[in-house]
Amino acid sequence: MKHKHFEEVQGLANELLDSQLNHYLLLDSLALSDYLFEPAEADSDTLPPTPDIREAISKIDPFTSMEWVWEDTLLDDQEEYGPILVSFDNDSPLIEYFDKNWSSENLGILFTSKEKPEPCLLHLQSLIMVTLPSGSQSRFSLQLPLNLTNILFALDLERSELLLGPIQQIIWKDKRSEKGYWLYRKNHHPNMIERNEMPWFEFSHAEMEVINQNIRQLFRDSITDEMMEILEQKSTDSKPEKIKHLLDTNRAQMSLLVEKHINKGKHLNIVASPLVKQLVRLSLYHQQFLSQPSIDAILTDLSLPADIRLHQINQKMPA
Repeated sequence: MKHKHFEEVQGLANELLDSQLNHYLLLDSLALSDYLFEPAEADSDTLPPTPDIREAISKIDPFTSMEWVWEDTLLDDQEEYGPILVSFDNDSPLIEYFDKNWSSENLGILFTSKEKPEPCLLHLQSLIMVTLPSGSQSRFSLQLPLNLTNILFALDLERSELLLGPIQQIIWKDKRSEKGYWLYRKNHHPNMIERNEMPWFEFSHAEMEVINQNIRQLFRDSITDEMMEILEQKSTDSKPEKIKHLLDTNRAQMSLLVEKHINKGKHLNIVASPLVKQLVRLSLYHQQFLSQPSIDAILTDLSLPADIRLHQINQKMPA
């Protein structure tokens, strides 16, 4: 992925990070908790315990310090559901562990700063909420790698430096493709400005359009990847009959097919992401079934909510 304000790098190498700066991980606590969760045994009558992410981090490196970003903010009562800021030494085993494990699961980002934890925490807390072009306020998640990519794509150099504040180097793994790729950004003008009014960061209409465009592309790519994964299975004999008409389809062609059915959903008032995915799968897997007059009548009956229409169609699906 090429962009004028950040670059693709081969991986998370220690020499990429300035050893003179303080090192941090900004992790998404909900995503990390899900990753650490261990289901109960099939014959167990007890619920498994909720993972303690602070304990899990301490087991990897007991010399870290950790702060809930939402603590002492307007989201204080939900602090354990928000991001957690982890500071550690530049030779910490957390770096390798993040590289080999958490980075591929979209759990967070790594950054450096000359600032100690408290100023970094204050800056992150100032970004809990942002203002949208409509004037409404929205919760903001800098710790999610795909969010970070989309946001930095949309901002010019000066605006991105303002957003990053005291962050001097930032590296994250973008997993919008199966392989994923490491992205790196160096902030040449780190700043630590005291904010008296919250929220202080406001996205413009042009910036939001770029962000939304990237979100739409990410959604389309995720469905395309899912379909291609099925088609690229080794044994063609194991492929269901319903997708054999797609076997010679390459990724570019599949992407166009997915886009076509997403647009079809817009005309049918099917816009919620889970429902759009259902429609695309139905359209690709069951073309003849959907073209039946009785099924088409259900699908195009805009007097019914989209979820009801798709439920009725699935109920009539042949076994």
